[in-house]
Amino acid sequence: MGTYREFHRRSLEDREGFWAEQAELIHWRRPYQQVLDYSRPPFARWFVGGQTNLCHNALDRHL
Repeated sequence: MGTYREFHRRSLEDREGFWAEQAELIHWRRPYQQVLDYSRPPFARWFVGGQTNLCHNALDRHL
């Protein structure tokens, strides 16, 4: 992961690549087709088409 500053810099310089890598760390019930849809600013849609279970990712998979 490197230092916090490197982590933060990467999130700013390659927003979609950075978040795609982070998304690999959670379980998806249905994979997303697009990391970010910013076609209607100021509104953004993240992980378009994907479905996950917050309770599973935050708690259940760690039991």
